[in-house]
Amino acid sequence: MNIYYVAVGTFKLVDLKKSDSDKLISPFNKALFKQMPMFSIQEMGELFNLYQSNLDKNGVLFNLRTKIIEESCGHPASFMILLKLFYDFRPSLDMWTRVLQRNLERYMNGTHTKLKDEIKEMDDNEKEYLRELTDYQKDHWSMELGDLTNLDDIDNKLLDIGILYIMDINKVGFTSCIILRVCINATFPTSSKRLSRDKVPSDPVDLLELGLKFIDPRTITDKRAKNIHGPRERAMQASLFSIFNGLLPKPEMMCLMELKSGGNYLLDLMITDGDQNLTAYSLKCGVTSEQKFEEAFKQAWVYSDYFHMEICIVNFLPNSHDNLNIPYDTHDIVLISVEHNYECTKFAIQSQTHEYQERIVMI
Repeated sequence: MNIYYVAVGTFKLVDLKKSDSDKLISPFNKALFKQMPMFSIQEMGELFNLYQSNLDKNGVLFNLRTKIIEESCGHPASFMILLKLFYDFRPSLDMWTRVLQRNLERYMNGTHTKLKDEIKEMDDNEKEYLRELTDYQKDHWSMELGDLTNLDDIDNKLLDIGILYIMDINKVGFTSCIILRVCINATFPTSSKRLSRDKVPSDPVDLLELGLKFIDPRTITDKRAKNIHGPRERAMQASLFSIFNGLLPKPEMMCLMELKSGGNYLLDLMITDGDQNLTAYSLKCGVTSEQKFEEAFKQAWVYSDYFHMEICIVNFLPNSHDNLNIPYDTHDIVLISVEHNYECTKFAIQSQTHEYQERIVMI
């Protein structure tokens, strides 16, 4: 008797099981494929309501619903991963980011694992291109989609395997924030050796100095990551995020990162130890004017009030920069300036608000 299979998903991942022979081990490798559209916000709301009526009478709080919707971007597999993670841990809003980061890898399903394997098999140029695209984070960007046959091979590949998704007419973006996180983890270099707990610097400048020693200049000076003043904030954010998470002892300590979209102010990096917040970094690039400093300090004070802790503004500047116009009031803020050469192979770390000895990092 012939049994016909129908595979349903957002993308057609053909080689579900690999074999050295020509045989298709999994029946799904010869199944009829039916594409599943992204969930709408209304559909995700209905799923939250079904979850509440069938599994948990307390349901998911509104702010956490928003977090899950934003992180999944409507991608069904990502949404269900996040809902299952919430069900198992029931975190508060404040704990959501660290629960997500600490456990995400264990919760990733076959789709995300497959994408991770696909990235590993890419050549260096493809990985570099994908790494550049991560600078968009949650934003969408333009791509001529009128005739897909005219796209570059790498763009076609990223669309075919589900890393990118068509968001609108001639607009694409990362399919979900979980998939974006997979891409960041797979394309940004990190330390291969972890620190023991007693070797982790408690001083934010010492920790920053240690992180910068592992920077790969190529990741912050490529054509997309570099602006006219030097590296872009998001490229520095992803680089330091990957480095710190390679250095810090797991699972107790980790570095958290908020993924950004246009006009969205979120703290860049937070070093945590269990439930405790240790060090908070707000990253800036090329800030010299009084107006931009006031804006940076205003944001940092919001973070300080929210997290009840001191915030470090880290301002990356080219060696030849304008004079800094720092606001008079700097309470609860540590301003760290990091001067760099054009190639980003030398960093000079100093502070205009606190007495720190200048540190030089050579790569």
